[in-house]
Amino acid sequence: MLSSLPVETLFEILQYLSLSTIASLSTLSKSWLAFMTTNESSIYRNISMRYGCTSGDGEDSAGPPGGWKAWTIRQFQTELRWVGKHPGNPYMVKLSKNMGNFYGIKVDEEAGYVINTFIDGGLVVSDIRDHRILWSLEKDFCHDCVQCEYDDGYLVFNRYDHYKVWRRRIDVLDIPDEARPSRSQNRPDDEMVKGNRIAEGRYLDTSRSRDPNHLRGQFAPWARLVLPDHSRMFRLARGTLLVSSGSTAFMYDIEKAELQQTIEVDATHVGQIRYVDFSDQHILIVRALQLNVYDRETGLPVSCKEAALGLHLAILTLSFRVILVQDFWRLLPVSPSFSPTSVPSTPLLKDISKQIDFYIEPPFAQRDGRLAYDRGRVAVASTYGIYVLTLDSVLDQFGEIALPPKDDSLEMPLDPAERDPSWPDLRVREVSFGNIFSTETVPSLQLTETRLYLSVFPKYFRDKRGENMWCYDFASPPSGSGIVRVVEMEITERVLTPVAHFGFPQ
Repeated sequence: MLSSLPVETLFEILQYLSLSTIASLSTLSKSWLAFMTTNESSIYRNISMRYGCTSGDGEDSAGPPGGWKAWTIRQFQTELRWVGKHPGNPYMVKLSKNMGNFYGIKVDEEAGYVINTFIDGGLVVSDIRDHRILWSLEKDFCHDCVQCEYDDGYLVFNRYDHYKVWRRRIDVLDIPDEARPSRSQNRPDDEMVKGNRIAEGRYLDTSRSRDPNHLRGQFAPWARLVLPDHSRMFRLARGTLLVSSGSTAFMYDIEKAELQQTIEVDATHVGQIRYVDFSDQHILIVRALQLNVYDRETGLPVSCKEAALGLHLAILTLSFRVILVQDFWRLLPVSPSFSPTSVPSTPLLKDISKQIDFYIEPPFAQRDGRLAYDRGRVAVASTYGIYVLTLDSVLDQFGEIALPPKDDSLEMPLDPAERDPSWPDLRVREVSFGNIFSTETVPSLQLTETRLYLSVFPKYFRDKRGENMWCYDFASPPSGSGIVRVVEMEITERVLTPVAHFGFPQ
């Protein structure tokens, strides 16, 4: 077989085999052993490319450190931890006495830092691995319980009636003044300038002012946005800032600090605004009792049409029921101009709560939950536990693990005649940090490519100091000691020493 087929054809065939089958080929014969040894890098690179597990170095590069085989196996091991087949590595970041309590969390895994805001005020950027402080703003310049948004090097948080926009310092070094926000009302104010001066004095080494490694995690003032109306919620993504008041949604170009679009929101809807989000075509306003969707092109409540981006919707209800809606635009009312033949089929809902072993509690014991979405995964934090839902795992595509059990009771089509499968390979796993706490409230929940972050107020914790930040690392196996690693964050220290003095079982 080896001699009768071109090498390129063999590469194409091997892409469809599982990793365990690939590994066994070397034992078939000396010819296969020689072939696999000679072409190992190309074989595993092709497998990675096919299933989207790219290293970020490009197809023609020398490959990731350690080679394509080791890298591909690590990626699949990480995926096994995401779907609950292998345990991950939980750890806790604990605050020192001179700092407040964790509140908000934003993570840039590619750049390698975590951004935290605090219940008592202040903002800290720390290294994602050793948790040393890279940059910070004092409480006077970032108030208590602030909502913080981050995307592609832009950092935004609200301050009374306006929004502070900071940008990665490394990204603004060569931007001339004429290319910065030019309107006087949008320029950084005196408070931002003062906060930046204090941060520069603490963290910026002028002899290394253009060193990317030194500037990593540091930010500089970029703009101030003043809204004409009192705002409730905001969301930053893909270079656009959405801010919603009770009656208006404002869309800002964050780089230019300019208002791009204003959409009137129906203020007669019942319930306070809890969350806002948007796709390239839609704006979603989440209220306590209903979800409103608006068309970005027309500014009107939407009629039924296909969406190229933002296809699926995840909903966490007040009763902690998690509902996934595949192709959510099929729920929208049909425009009269639509041809009956073009109306999409009835959507299929999947009620995930039936798949999770929930503890039954009386209604008054229920508390705020959190929902996060990233790269085809949904994280849920509630009274009942912390869960990660993988909609379509690469392991199922690759045939590496057995199919999840089928349960027809999970499928709830609006029309019983509609039985199209909705995420047939859905995987649900509980994320456990041992028996350390029972979640009282979760101020922030964040998903990244390899980690889950959350800040919690534990009902029971030995030092009784309140908020702590927890991380579950899916890219690493658990520590051999059986003890949850604890890192103490001290803002006055440049290097933090991980400690593990609490004997909590994993």
